[in-house]
Amino acid sequence: MIKTLSERINNRVLHLSSWPSLTNLSQEAVPDVARICALLARRPSVGMLVPVLLRMPAPVAYSLLETLYTGGYIYADSALEPAEAALLSAESADSHEPAVISFISRLWKRLTPDDAQA
Repeated sequence: MIKTLSERINNRVLHLSSWPSLTNLSQEAVPDVARICALLARRPSVGMLVPVLLRMPAPVAYSLLETLYTGGYIYADSALEPAEAALLSAESADSHEPAVISFISRLWKRLTPDDAQA
């Protein structure tokens, strides 16, 4: 059985390979794309959790994830069990340089709603 692109993305840990040029996106998509990229830069996440973590409508998140994936801005690991994905996310967050983490933390605080930072 051939899986659709969204089925392959939803069950895999997604990583940011590079930021897209935000000037080439529609104004409506820029905030959501920036939030997705900031999340994946901060910690790789399983595709199906992205809309939950960002409190974003699932159809919007999945559409943007597919666009980022086909554009080569994000890539996916092989399918993992949820426990393995959580462990990988924690390990990946620890491997970043402190200056990068600081920048991403500041960016994350600006992109997330105040009530989500608690």
